[in-house]
Amino acid sequence: MCQRFGGGFGVGLRSQAWLNHNGYHPLAMKMMNAACLNYTQMNEPQITKDESFGIIPILRQGDSYSFLLIQHQAGHWGFPKGHANSGESPVQTACRELREETGISDYTLLEEVSFSESYTFTRKGETFAKTVTYFLALVKSATVVHQIEEIQNYTWANYETAINLINYAPSRQILQDVNQYLNS
Repeated sequence: MCQRFGGGFGVGLRSQAWLNHNGYHPLAMKMMNAACLNYTQMNEPQITKDESFGIIPILRQGDSYSFLLIQHQAGHWGFPKGHANSGESPVQTACRELREETGISDYTLLEEVSFSESYTFTRKGETFAKTVTYFLALVKSATVVHQIEEIQNYTWANYETAINLINYAPSRQILQDVNQYLNS
């Protein structure tokens, strides 16, 4: 651990003139702080920011709602999402990803509201801080043609089933928030 204002970095840098309250010359203090900052920056894990956008497909059936969940190739259940292509807006990205991953193109997008989740994960030794923004879409049909390269499986599920199927807590919280929004 690097200690600012002294410690092992100060050896040999003491001077009788212009000592501060720690017994170090002001120039030595600047050098020690710079060395400490460089040491800390070199030894802190690098975190890469990652951002995705998706849609939570909702099928209204009378007074109840069903949510489309997809099982990603990695095995976890969640919602359709993906990264933006160059020049795409968040909404354009979310709509494209929904169409690519599920084949759904007939829906009403509720652009006035969005929900976000943030989490960190590590892949191949690299740490990522990810934010996913979801929009809501009321779909006209339950027909799904899933993208086999990215999606293992899919299911339409009511709230209780969906909340138990979703693997990760941030995504479960998103579904809770969406359900509350729909029923308020």
